[in-house]
Amino acid sequence: MRDERVTAAVDWARDVLGPVELHRLRSRPWAVTWRLTRPGHADAFLKCATARTGHEAVVLPVLTRACPALVPELLATDPAGHRLIVASAGTVLREREGDTFRLEVWIPLVQRFAELQRSLTPHVETLLEQGVPDERPHRYLDLLRPFTTAEQVPADERNRLATLAAGWERPTVPHRLRLREVPPVLKAPLVPPSLQHGDLHDNNVAVDEAGAYRFFDFGDSCVAHPFSTMDLPLMFAAEGVDAAGVARLEDAYLEVFTDLAPLAQLRTELRAVLDLAPLHRALSWLRALSPDEAATGSEVVWDPVAAAEWEEPILYWLAQLRTQGRMPRT
Repeated sequence: MRDERVTAAVDWARDVLGPVELHRLRSRPWAVTWRLTRPGHADAFLKCATARTGHEAVVLPVLTRACPALVPELLATDPAGHRLIVASAGTVLREREGDTFRLEVWIPLVQRFAELQRSLTPHVETLLEQGVPDERPHRYLDLLRPFTTAEQVPADERNRLATLAAGWERPTVPHRLRLREVPPVLKAPLVPPSLQHGDLHDNNVAVDEAGAYRFFDFGDSCVAHPFSTMDLPLMFAAEGVDAAGVARLEDAYLEVFTDLAPLAQLRTELRAVLDLAPLHRALSWLRALSPDEAATGSEVVWDPVAAAEWEEPILYWLAQLRTQGRMPRT
């Protein structure tokens, strides 16, 4: 991230809040965050993102209107500068729970997030108009195609992705080259699009003084099939509980959508969406590792030095579209 963008964010925070002390917490190519302290006030947090990842500054105001009890208090936002300030939302779940995965914690958590997604459904057009990435199911093929010609993708992988894209377009390709249940999800999903978090894990959830969950860090979010949010929670469940526990977590999340379709059909759609979720992750990493400037066109280019530093995440996630049932890495 350019130094002038970071300096401007610090100056903006002081203009908004007055004298504050800033303690840098994290500096990444796509965003910088600070903890803000000032006498007589609770801690707050400043986040400054790049133009490609800064849509969180428009997501948070919409969330604040639609479901204020599920997100931190928004103190200030500057969408043009891709920056925002939020109040502390409580204790981060990872700090409270450590490495322990407990269903009694995660079941209500995913249900609350599903409620957030249902609350956002009427606001999808607003989110899209304000620049939140559009990754709705009917666009999956168009989102995949640029990778099939990108010079930064190895030739054999480009060819494989092109074959996969052809299979999505004309599902007559041998089954081993296609994803399970792709055509129904692409053409007629049971559940309308909403906001998917993009990185829903225990370090992006806080528990407030009343014990309620509040969700933050929407920098990887997009408008998509909401079920793709469940990739990480289900990975954590698979590592922490048995198959019956994983099924309980799935059903707890899906119950919030049972007014739209029977649970069994929703479960089938969840499986199909999770097969496609790696595409969302590849796209979010593409935004994170692209130049700090407004996105234009559909050309796929990213910073090779940054990609190597983060162990080639774009290529990793594209490779996960090869087979079904693979659990994602964080």
